[in-house]
Amino acid sequence: MRNIFGTILAVAALPAVAETLEPEICIPEGCYLSPDAGCYVPVGEAITFSGMSSGEPDEWSWTFEGGNPAVVFGQEAEVVFEKEGRYDVTLTVSGGASQSRCSLEGGLQAGGTAGVWNIFPDEKNLLASVPLDVSDYGYYAGSNIYGDAFAEKYSKPVMRAEISGVSVYFASTACITEDAAIEVSVCGADMQGMPGEALASVSLPAAELLPYDSGVPTVFEFDNPVAVDDDFFIVVGGIPCSMRGSVADEIAILCSPDRGENGSSTVFSHVDYDGQSYWRKDSDRHLSMAVSPNLTFVGNEGPQGAVGNIVDVPGLSVLGDELCFNAKYSWVMVYDLSGKAVKRILLPSGRVPLSDLPRGVYVIAAESNYSVDTLKFVKR
Repeated sequence: MRNIFGTILAVAALPAVAETLEPEICIPEGCYLSPDAGCYVPVGEAITFSGMSSGEPDEWSWTFEGGNPAVVFGQEAEVVFEKEGRYDVTLTVSGGASQSRCSLEGGLQAGGTAGVWNIFPDEKNLLASVPLDVSDYGYYAGSNIYGDAFAEKYSKPVMRAEISGVSVYFASTACITEDAAIEVSVCGADMQGMPGEALASVSLPAAELLPYDSGVPTVFEFDNPVAVDDDFFIVVGGIPCSMRGSVADEIAILCSPDRGENGSSTVFSHVDYDGQSYWRKDSDRHLSMAVSPNLTFVGNEGPQGAVGNIVDVPGLSVLGDELCFNAKYSWVMVYDLSGKAVKRILLPSGRVPLSDLPRGVYVIAAESNYSVDTLKFVKR
Protein backbone atom coordinates (compact mmCIF):
# COMPACT_ATOMS: atom_id res chain seq x y z
CA MET A 1 0.00 0.00 0.00
CA ARG A 2 1.23 3.49 -0.76
CA ASN A 3 0.29 6.84 0.63
CA ILE A 4 0.60 10.12 -1.23
CA PHE A 5 4.12 10.64 0.09
CA GLY A 6 5.30 7.60 -1.80
CA THR A 7 6.87 4.27 -1.10
CA ILE A 8 10.38 3.56 -2.34
CA LEU A 9 11.23 0.07 -3.47
CA ALA A 10 14.53 -1.73 -4.24
CA VAL A 11 14.18 -4.78 -2.03
CA ALA A 12 17.27 -6.89 -1.55
CA ALA A 13 16.36 -10.04 0.35
CA LEU A 14 18.91 -11.59 2.70
CA PRO A 15 19.13 -15.43 3.00
CA ALA A 16 15.95 -17.27 2.00
CA VAL A 17 13.52 -17.76 4.86
CA ALA A 18 10.19 -19.40 5.44
CA GLU A 19 8.25 -16.19 6.14
CA THR A 20 8.32 -13.43 3.54
CA LEU A 21 9.24 -9.98 4.82
CA GLU A 22 9.17 -7.23 2.21
CA PRO A 23 10.12 -3.88 3.77
CA GLU A 24 9.32 -0.56 2.11
CA ILE A 25 10.53 2.95 2.92
CA CYS A 26 8.01 5.81 3.00
CA ILE A 27 9.59 9.20 2.43
CA PRO A 28 9.06 11.90 5.08
CA GLU A 29 6.00 14.13 4.99
CA GLY A 30 6.83 17.44 3.36
CA CYS A 31 9.72 15.96 1.37
CA TYR A 32 9.48 14.83 -2.23
CA LEU A 33 10.13 12.10 -4.74
CA SER A 34 12.59 13.17 -7.43
CA PRO A 35 13.39 12.19 -11.02
CA ASP A 36 17.07 12.11 -10.07
CA ALA A 37 17.05 10.57 -6.57
CA GLY A 38 14.91 8.40 -4.31
CA CYS A 39 13.81 11.51 -2.44
CA TYR A 40 14.80 15.09 -1.73
CA VAL A 41 15.06 16.46 1.83
CA PRO A 42 16.30 19.68 3.46
CA VAL A 43 19.57 20.17 5.32
CA GLY A 44 19.49 20.87 9.04
CA GLU A 45 15.82 19.96 9.57
CA ALA A 46 14.57 16.94 11.56
CA ILE A 47 12.55 14.66 9.28
CA THR A 48 10.86 11.33 10.00
CA PHE A 49 11.05 8.22 7.84
CA SER A 50 8.56 5.41 8.37
CA GLY A 51 8.70 1.79 7.30
CA MET A 52 6.15 -0.73 6.11
CA SER A 53 6.52 -4.45 5.56
CA SER A 54 4.60 -7.59 4.77
CA GLY A 55 4.82 -10.38 7.32
CA GLU A 56 5.17 -9.57 11.00
CA PRO A 57 8.57 -8.00 11.69
CA ASP A 58 9.41 -7.34 15.33
CA GLU A 59 12.67 -5.46 14.73
CA TRP A 60 13.31 -2.43 12.55
CA SER A 61 16.80 -1.02 11.91
CA TRP A 62 17.68 2.06 9.84
CA THR A 63 21.07 3.12 8.50
CA PHE A 64 21.45 6.73 7.33
CA GLU A 65 24.67 7.58 5.52
CA GLY A 66 25.43 11.21 6.35
CA GLY A 67 22.59 11.33 8.88
CA ASN A 68 22.50 12.24 12.55
CA PRO A 69 22.00 9.74 14.07
CA ALA A 70 23.49 7.28 11.59
CA VAL A 71 21.61 4.27 13.03
CA VAL A 72 18.04 4.23 14.37
CA PHE A 73 15.93 1.34 15.70
CA GLY A 74 12.16 1.35 15.36
CA GLN A 75 9.51 1.49 12.67
CA GLU A 76 9.85 5.28 12.53
CA ALA A 77 13.17 7.10 12.45
CA GLU A 78 13.87 10.79 13.02
CA VAL A 79 17.09 12.00 11.39
CA VAL A 80 18.86 15.23 10.43
CA PHE A 81 21.15 15.58 7.43
CA GLU A 82 23.59 18.32 8.33
CA LYS A 83 25.49 18.59 5.04
CA GLU A 84 24.35 18.79 1.45
CA GLY A 85 25.02 15.62 -0.52
CA ARG A 86 23.74 12.33 -1.93
CA TYR A 87 23.37 9.56 0.66
CA ASP A 88 22.20 5.95 1.02
CA VAL A 89 19.28 5.01 3.27
CA THR A 90 18.69 1.37 4.26
CA LEU A 91 15.93 -0.33 6.26
CA THR A 92 16.35 -3.85 7.67
CA VAL A 93 13.46 -5.76 9.22
CA SER A 94 13.60 -8.99 11.20
CA GLY A 95 10.92 -11.36 12.46
CA GLY A 96 11.60 -14.78 13.92
CA ALA A 97 14.15 -16.41 11.62
CA SER A 98 13.38 -13.97 8.80
CA GLN A 99 15.31 -10.89 7.79
CA SER A 100 15.09 -8.63 4.75
CA ARG A 101 16.53 -5.31 3.68
CA CYS A 102 15.57 -2.52 1.27
CA SER A 103 17.33 0.64 0.18
CA LEU A 104 16.11 4.01 -1.01
CA GLU A 105 16.33 3.54 -4.76
CA GLY A 106 18.45 6.28 -6.29
CA GLY A 107 19.65 7.43 -2.88
CA LEU A 108 18.66 10.58 -1.00
CA GLN A 109 19.53 14.15 -1.95
CA ALA A 110 19.92 16.51 0.99
CA GLY A 111 19.93 20.24 0.28
CA GLY A 112 20.74 21.99 -2.97
CA THR A 113 18.15 22.23 -5.73
CA ALA A 114 16.27 19.23 -7.12
CA GLY A 115 13.50 18.42 -9.51
CA VAL A 116 10.56 16.93 -7.59
CA TRP A 117 7.51 15.02 -8.75
CA ASN A 118 4.88 12.48 -7.64
CA ILE A 119 6.18 9.57 -9.75
CA PHE A 120 7.34 6.45 -7.86
CA PRO A 121 10.75 4.97 -8.77
CA ASP A 122 9.24 1.73 -10.09
CA GLU A 123 7.01 3.78 -12.43
CA LYS A 124 9.77 5.77 -14.16
CA ASN A 125 10.19 3.25 -16.98
CA LEU A 126 6.42 2.96 -17.47
CA LEU A 127 5.60 6.59 -18.26
CA ALA A 128 3.29 7.03 -21.24
CA SER A 129 0.70 9.38 -22.71
CA VAL A 130 -2.90 8.53 -21.90
CA PRO A 131 -5.39 8.73 -24.80
CA LEU A 132 -9.05 9.26 -24.09
CA ASP A 133 -11.65 6.68 -25.03
CA VAL A 134 -11.77 5.99 -28.76
CA SER A 135 -15.11 7.77 -29.05
CA ASP A 136 -13.50 11.03 -27.94
CA TYR A 137 -10.66 13.10 -29.34
CA GLY A 138 -7.51 13.97 -27.49
CA TYR A 139 -5.35 13.02 -24.53
CA TYR A 140 -5.69 12.94 -20.81
CA ALA A 141 -3.07 15.56 -19.80
CA GLY A 142 -2.86 17.04 -23.28
CA SER A 143 -4.85 18.20 -26.31
CA ASN A 144 -8.42 17.53 -25.25
CA ILE A 145 -11.75 18.87 -26.45
CA TYR A 146 -13.07 18.94 -22.87
CA GLY A 147 -10.37 21.06 -21.25
CA ASP A 148 -7.44 23.38 -21.83
CA ALA A 149 -5.34 22.91 -18.68
CA PHE A 150 -4.15 20.25 -16.25
CA ALA A 151 -2.71 20.65 -12.75
CA GLU A 152 -0.45 18.49 -10.61
CA LYS A 153 -0.84 18.90 -6.83
CA TYR A 154 2.12 18.90 -4.42
CA SER A 155 1.94 18.61 -0.65
CA LYS A 156 3.09 21.35 1.72
CA PRO A 157 6.91 21.41 1.96
CA VAL A 158 8.46 20.60 5.31
CA MET A 159 9.92 24.13 5.29
CA ARG A 160 9.49 27.16 3.05
CA ALA A 161 10.74 26.46 -0.45
CA GLU A 162 11.34 28.27 -3.73
CA ILE A 163 10.64 27.13 -7.29
CA SER A 164 12.94 28.46 -10.03
CA GLY A 165 11.32 26.67 -12.95
CA VAL A 166 9.37 23.60 -14.05
CA SER A 167 10.43 20.66 -16.23
CA VAL A 168 7.58 19.11 -18.24
CA TYR A 169 8.04 15.70 -19.84
CA PHE A 170 6.04 15.66 -23.08
CA ALA A 171 5.27 12.39 -24.85
CA SER A 172 4.10 14.23 -27.96
CA THR A 173 4.56 17.82 -29.13
CA ALA A 174 2.98 17.57 -32.59
CA CYS A 175 0.92 20.68 -33.24
CA ILE A 176 -0.72 22.58 -36.03
CA THR A 177 -1.36 25.60 -33.79
CA GLU A 178 2.33 26.41 -33.55
CA ASP A 179 1.83 29.89 -32.13
CA ALA A 180 -0.24 28.64 -29.17
CA ALA A 181 1.29 29.80 -25.88
CA ILE A 182 1.77 26.86 -23.49
CA GLU A 183 1.68 28.44 -20.04
CA VAL A 184 3.09 26.93 -16.85
CA SER A 185 2.06 28.44 -13.51
CA VAL A 186 2.67 27.90 -9.83
CA CYS A 187 -0.67 28.24 -8.03
CA GLY A 188 -1.79 28.04 -4.44
CA ALA A 189 -4.94 26.20 -3.40
CA ASP A 190 -8.28 27.98 -3.17
CA MET A 191 -10.88 27.48 -0.41
CA GLN A 192 -12.16 24.32 -2.14
CA GLY A 193 -8.69 22.81 -2.50
CA MET A 194 -8.60 23.49 -6.24
CA PRO A 195 -5.90 25.41 -8.14
CA GLY A 196 -6.19 29.06 -7.14
CA GLU A 197 -4.58 32.30 -8.21
CA ALA A 198 -1.28 32.02 -10.08
CA LEU A 199 1.78 33.06 -8.05
CA ALA A 200 3.90 33.20 -11.20
CA SER A 201 3.57 32.13 -14.84
CA VAL A 202 5.82 31.62 -17.87
CA SER A 203 4.98 30.50 -21.39
CA LEU A 204 6.61 29.02 -24.48
CA PRO A 205 5.24 28.69 -28.02
CA ALA A 206 3.93 25.22 -28.76
CA ALA A 207 6.48 24.96 -31.58
CA GLU A 208 9.33 25.11 -29.00
CA LEU A 209 8.21 22.17 -26.88
CA LEU A 210 10.55 19.17 -26.78
CA PRO A 211 9.33 15.56 -26.87
CA TYR A 212 10.93 13.43 -24.17
CA ASP A 213 12.41 11.04 -26.74
CA SER A 214 14.77 13.93 -27.56
CA GLY A 215 16.43 13.07 -24.24
CA VAL A 216 15.47 16.17 -22.25
CA PRO A 217 12.29 17.67 -20.78
CA THR A 218 10.97 21.09 -21.74
CA VAL A 219 12.07 23.58 -19.06
CA PHE A 220 9.96 26.64 -18.21
CA GLU A 221 12.10 29.14 -16.22
CA PHE A 222 10.53 31.86 -14.04
CA ASP A 223 12.01 35.34 -13.98
CA ASN A 224 12.27 35.14 -10.18
CA PRO A 225 12.03 32.20 -7.74
CA VAL A 226 8.50 31.53 -6.50
CA ALA A 227 8.09 31.01 -2.73
CA VAL A 228 5.78 28.20 -1.53
CA ASP A 229 4.99 27.26 2.07
CA ASP A 230 1.73 25.32 1.69
CA ASP A 231 0.09 22.89 -0.71
CA PHE A 232 0.63 24.10 -4.27
CA PHE A 233 -0.17 23.20 -7.88
CA ILE A 234 1.79 23.26 -11.11
CA VAL A 235 -0.69 24.15 -13.85
CA VAL A 236 0.02 23.52 -17.54
CA GLY A 237 -2.48 25.47 -19.64
CA GLY A 238 -3.17 26.91 -23.07
CA ILE A 239 -2.93 23.47 -24.66
CA PRO A 240 -4.42 23.72 -28.18
CA CYS A 241 -6.87 21.19 -29.56
CA SER A 242 -7.61 21.90 -33.22
CA MET A 243 -8.20 19.63 -36.21
CA ARG A 244 -7.66 20.36 -39.90
CA GLY A 245 -8.59 17.45 -42.05
CA SER A 246 -6.39 14.50 -41.13
CA VAL A 247 -4.00 16.49 -38.89
CA ALA A 248 -4.51 17.78 -35.37
CA ASP A 249 -2.84 19.26 -32.32
CA GLU A 250 -1.45 16.32 -30.38
CA ILE A 251 0.36 17.67 -27.34
CA ALA A 252 0.51 15.11 -24.54
CA ILE A 253 2.27 15.08 -21.16
CA LEU A 254 3.73 11.79 -19.95
CA CYS A 255 1.86 10.23 -17.01
CA SER A 256 2.47 7.44 -14.53
CA PRO A 257 0.57 4.17 -14.97
CA ASP A 258 -2.96 4.14 -13.57
CA ARG A 259 -2.58 2.99 -9.95
CA GLY A 260 -6.04 1.51 -9.66
CA GLU A 261 -8.98 2.48 -7.54
CA ASN A 262 -7.04 2.61 -4.26
CA GLY A 263 -3.95 4.30 -5.66
CA SER A 264 -2.98 7.94 -5.17
CA SER A 265 -4.26 10.53 -7.66
CA THR A 266 -2.63 13.96 -7.90
CA VAL A 267 -3.98 15.35 -11.21
CA PHE A 268 -6.70 17.98 -11.64
CA SER A 269 -8.22 19.05 -14.96
CA HIS A 270 -9.80 22.31 -16.03
CA VAL A 271 -13.08 21.86 -17.89
CA ASP A 272 -13.83 24.56 -20.44
CA TYR A 273 -16.50 23.10 -22.67
CA ASP A 274 -20.04 23.92 -23.78
CA GLY A 275 -20.30 26.99 -21.55
CA GLN A 276 -18.82 25.30 -18.48
CA SER A 277 -15.52 26.32 -16.88
CA TYR A 278 -14.27 24.81 -13.62
CA TRP A 279 -11.55 22.67 -12.01
CA ARG A 280 -12.15 19.06 -11.00
CA LYS A 281 -10.03 16.41 -9.33
CA ASP A 282 -9.63 13.46 -11.66
CA SER A 283 -10.78 10.55 -9.53
CA ASP A 284 -11.69 8.43 -12.55
CA ARG A 285 -7.97 7.84 -13.10
CA HIS A 286 -5.40 7.44 -10.33
CA LEU A 287 -2.07 8.69 -11.58
CA SER A 288 0.39 11.59 -11.66
CA MET A 289 1.77 13.74 -14.47
CA ALA A 290 5.49 13.83 -15.25
CA VAL A 291 5.76 17.48 -14.26
CA SER A 292 8.73 18.44 -12.11
CA PRO A 293 9.19 21.83 -10.39
CA ASN A 294 12.83 22.66 -9.68
CA LEU A 295 12.65 23.25 -5.95
CA THR A 296 15.01 24.51 -3.26
CA PHE A 297 14.26 24.29 0.47
CA VAL A 298 15.02 27.70 1.95
CA GLY A 299 13.49 27.82 5.45
CA ASN A 300 13.97 31.15 7.17
CA GLU A 301 17.62 31.59 6.23
CA GLY A 302 17.46 31.78 2.46
CA PRO A 303 18.10 29.06 -0.12
CA GLN A 304 19.95 25.90 0.86
CA GLY A 305 22.04 26.19 -2.27
CA ALA A 306 22.36 29.80 -3.50
CA VAL A 307 24.75 32.62 -2.70
CA GLY A 308 23.05 35.33 -0.71
CA ASN A 309 23.50 37.35 2.46
CA ILE A 310 21.55 36.21 5.47
CA VAL A 311 22.98 38.59 8.03
CA ASP A 312 24.25 42.03 7.08
CA VAL A 313 27.36 42.95 9.11
CA PRO A 314 29.74 45.91 8.81
CA GLY A 315 32.71 45.14 6.62
CA LEU A 316 31.48 41.84 5.13
CA SER A 317 29.12 41.11 2.27
CA VAL A 318 28.56 38.59 -0.50
CA LEU A 319 28.07 39.77 -4.07
CA GLY A 320 27.32 37.04 -6.58
CA ASP A 321 29.87 34.34 -5.71
CA GLU A 322 32.44 36.73 -4.23
CA LEU A 323 33.11 37.69 -0.61
CA CYS A 324 33.60 41.45 -0.34
CA PHE A 325 35.57 43.31 2.36
CA ASN A 326 34.75 46.89 3.29
CA ALA A 327 37.00 46.87 6.35
CA LYS A 328 40.57 45.82 7.12
CA TYR A 329 40.87 42.26 8.50
CA SER A 330 43.92 40.30 9.57
CA TRP A 331 42.39 36.92 8.77
CA VAL A 332 39.14 35.33 7.57
CA MET A 333 37.95 31.77 8.18
CA VAL A 334 35.08 30.01 6.41
CA TYR A 335 33.33 27.18 8.30
CA ASP A 336 30.73 24.65 7.20
CA LEU A 337 27.73 23.77 9.40
CA SER A 338 29.68 21.08 11.25
CA GLY A 339 32.21 23.71 12.39
CA LYS A 340 34.98 22.48 10.11
CA ALA A 341 37.20 25.20 8.61
CA VAL A 342 37.06 24.89 4.83
CA LYS A 343 38.85 28.08 3.78
CA ARG A 344 41.45 30.43 5.37
CA ILE A 345 42.39 33.85 4.04
CA LEU A 346 45.24 35.97 5.47
CA LEU A 347 45.24 39.76 5.10
CA PRO A 348 42.27 39.80 2.72
CA SER A 349 41.38 42.84 0.66
CA GLY A 350 38.88 43.70 -2.05
CA ARG A 351 37.07 40.54 -3.11
CA VAL A 352 37.71 36.82 -2.70
CA PRO A 353 35.94 34.26 -4.94
CA LEU A 354 33.75 31.60 -3.31
CA SER A 355 33.28 29.57 -6.49
CA ASP A 356 35.67 26.86 -5.22
CA LEU A 357 33.37 25.98 -2.29
CA PRO A 358 30.83 23.15 -2.67
CA ARG A 359 27.16 24.10 -2.44
CA GLY A 360 25.98 24.44 1.15
CA VAL A 361 25.59 26.71 4.17
CA TYR A 362 28.68 28.47 5.57
CA VAL A 363 29.69 30.89 8.33
CA ILE A 364 32.44 33.46 7.82
CA ALA A 365 34.48 34.76 10.76
CA ALA A 366 36.75 37.79 10.11
CA GLU A 367 39.12 39.24 12.74
CA SER A 368 39.85 42.97 13.02
CA ASN A 369 41.54 44.62 16.02
CA TYR A 370 40.77 41.64 18.28
CA SER A 371 37.05 41.64 17.42
CA VAL A 372 35.35 39.21 15.04
CA ASP A 373 32.68 39.95 12.47
CA THR A 374 30.54 37.04 11.27
CA LEU A 375 28.40 36.44 8.22
CA LYS A 376 26.27 33.43 7.32
CA PHE A 377 25.56 32.62 3.67
CA VAL A 378 24.49 29.78 1.41
CA LYS A 379 26.11 28.87 -1.89
CA ARG A 380 24.54 27.40 -5.03
